[in-house]
Amino acid sequence: MIIKTFRADTSAAALKRVREEMGGDAVVLKTMQVESGGGRALFEVTACLENPTVAQTNMIFPDSNSEKSAPTAVMTEVAEEASVVYEEEKKETPVVGKPPEISIDWESRFKNLDAKLSQILLKDVDTVVPRFAPFEFVDERFRQHDVDTDFALEFLAELLEEYKNTEDVKRYAEQRLVATISPVMSPDFKLNIGDRVAFIGSAGAGKSSVMGKMATQLVVHEKKKVNLISLDDVKMGATDETAAYAEILGASYADTRTAFDETTIDESSVSLIDTVALPDIKADLTPLKDRLDAIETTYRIAVVSATERSSDIKQTITQLKELGATHLVITKLDLSKCLGSMITAVYQLGIQIVYLTGNQGGVGELHTPDPAKIARSIMQTEETDA
Repeated sequence: MIIKTFRADTSAAALKRVREEMGGDAVVLKTMQVESGGGRALFEVTACLENPTVAQTNMIFPDSNSEKSAPTAVMTEVAEEASVVYEEEKKETPVVGKPPEISIDWESRFKNLDAKLSQILLKDVDTVVPRFAPFEFVDERFRQHDVDTDFALEFLAELLEEYKNTEDVKRYAEQRLVATISPVMSPDFKLNIGDRVAFIGSAGAGKSSVMGKMATQLVVHEKKKVNLISLDDVKMGATDETAAYAEILGASYADTRTAFDETTIDESSVSLIDTVALPDIKADLTPLKDRLDAIETTYRIAVVSATERSSDIKQTITQLKELGATHLVITKLDLSKCLGSMITAVYQLGIQIVYLTGNQGGVGELHTPDPAKIARSIMQTEETDA
C-alpha cells in the first residue's frame, strides 16, 4: 500500500495531482487546509493506493531503486509539498540449474512489460473519480451521466471546501450544481432579422433537424421571414431535406447547386445555414471555415448529440473550436437521459447552451435550458426530463 499526501493552492489542484500520480484507483482518505512554512494557505489531500503496480510505484517514487532494497523496506519522504510512507516486499526468485552463457535480464524485461501494460490500463484513468465522503452519491450520479472527470473533480472539490455539516447534503449538492451550470445556460437567446446562423457538428448530430425546428419557431411563433441555405453537398438528400423545409414554411432557399452567392443573402430575413458534417479529425477544415467566413455568419451553433460519450465528444471539440462555435444545442434527449455529454461539450468549448431538443426530422420543439431541471435530473432528486 502507498499513502501519500499532496499539497496545492486549491483542493482541485491537489486532487488533480492525486489522479496524475496515483491513477484512478486511488482512494482519498482526508482533505484539510494547512499553512506552509511561509504562512501561505494550502489544501492538503491524503490518498492511498491499495495494490500499486510496478509502473505506478516508479511513477510515484521516480528515484527509488527496488533492486537495491532490502526484502522489506520502509521509505519515508517528508517535504513541504508531500509526505509518503511506502512498504514493499521483494520476493527473491530462486535460480535453478546452470545459468546461460548469455545473461538475460528477465527482471528488467518483466518490469518494462508491466510498465507498458500499466500505461495501457491507466490510459483512460480520467474516467474514474476518487471517492470521498460525504458526497459519494454525487460521484455515483456523475458516473451514471458520464460527466467529464475534470468537471467532476473541480465540482466535488468545491463542495468539500464550502460544505457545512449543518446543511442537507443532497439539497446542498443540487443547489451548488444549479449555481455552477447556470452561467453556461442561455434561456434568452433570440435571433434578429439579418442574422446569419450556421449549424456545425458531426454526422448524425442533428444539424438539419435543429435548423428545421428553428425555422419553424421563427416563422410560426415569431412571424419572422426565414432564408434556408444548404452547404452540404456530401450527405445524400441533404439539399432536398432543406428545400422541403423551405417549401413547407414558405421560406426562400439556396444551395451549392444553385448560383448561390454570399453577397446576395437576403438581409430582410434570418438566414439559417446547414453545413457539411465535420470530416475526419485529421482532415483540413480550411474550406468550410473559409466559406463560413465569406458568409460572415453572426452565430455558429455547435450541434451535439446526447447519445455521444464524453470521451467521443472530446475528439470533436478541437474542430468545433477551430470553426469558431459560438453557442451549443444538445439533441436526441429523447434517446438518452445521460447528460454528461452536455456538461463535457459546454465546458470544453467554453460557450453557452441555447436549446435542448429530442425528436429528429424537424419534428418537435426547441426547449430553452433550465438549470434547476438539469440539476435535479442529474442528482435524481426529481423524476423529470431535462
